[in-house]
Amino acid sequence: MAYLKSYFDNGLFNLADELDRVLVQSYPANRTANPVAGQWTPKVDLSEDQTNYYVAFEIPGMPKDAVKIQVENGLLKVSGEKKAPEMKEGLTYHRSERLYGNFERTFKLGDRINVEKINAAFQDGILTITLPKAEKAMPREIKIS
Repeated sequence: MAYLKSYFDNGLFNLADELDRVLVQSYPANRTANPVAGQWTPKVDLSEDQTNYYVAFEIPGMPKDAVKIQVENGLLKVSGEKKAPEMKEGLTYHRSERLYGNFERTFKLGDRINVEKINAAFQDGILTITLPKAEKAMPREIKIS
């Protein structure tokens, strides 16, 4: 959890929202009783380098056209629907643990992102959104005169 501290400190993500999400997911009572329908929350990795922040969503089994990415009023919103496969007649299902249904994740961007240059890529069930840092968020070296 310590490695996420820098993301919260620099204002990219809202700490309270992330903690609420983690706590809600931690308790089985809060999960959908019927895994075939309802809401689920994809896991997310957050990282950065000198010029970009990266948000990687784990969404296996979803086609890229089932995902919607929006930026509005300083928020990055990623939503979609993972459709359950049809139950095949004649099969007895002993366990169904995969989650299906709608999801939505929202992150506060603040003014540290160049929203005009945000892009996304999808490969092997991982959606990676690249958030370029704004000029004012870039490290600068100050010369001594």
